[in-house]
Amino acid sequence: MKNITLFLLLAGFCLLSFVVSAQPRPAIKAGLNYGGLSGYDGGKKTGIHAGFSMQWTVNKKWTVQPELLYSSTGQQYSAEEAEVLVTKTLPVSYAGLPVMVQYHSGSKFYLEAGPQLSFLLTAKDKGSAADKADVRRNLSNTQFGLNLGTGMQISSRTGFYVRYSFGPLSTGRIFISTEVESGFYE
Repeated sequence: MKNITLFLLLAGFCLLSFVVSAQPRPAIKAGLNYGGLSGYDGGKKTGIHAGFSMQWTVNKKWTVQPELLYSSTGQQYSAEEAEVLVTKTLPVSYAGLPVMVQYHSGSKFYLEAGPQLSFLLTAKDKGSAADKADVRRNLSNTQFGLNLGTGMQISSRTGFYVRYSFGPLSTGRIFISTEVESGFYE
């Protein structure tokens, strides 16, 4: 399955090189995430994301934008330890590779959608200050998801976007089910 996914991603990037005719436009992206993990009751966690993207213009209405993003999110939950209910936090971070296809309606606004492949970087279960357990082995190392979003080009160099990410397939015992990204890019 991993080889098939890798092959499809490489084939997609090769196809894009033939379809796209304009010079790429690089961008730096940064913003906030608000998301949680499935299988936990409790509050979702706010995190950050940052990275790079390259945008190619296909025609006047369509662009393709592959990205490389660092993303942190997680979950707060309650657990019983020694008959005492304690609140714990499970922060996780991923390196994400989304490929967004954007439709520009002619105004400053655009719609975007595309797949994302993410790789787990860190996962630490935090209780008290001294209690920090590495729980990466309990999570899937890779996750496939779909992204939907919208954005606004404020100027030729600055924009704002909001994106909803969801994982339609469970790739492990626990997976990120929803994540909302928003940020600026230049």
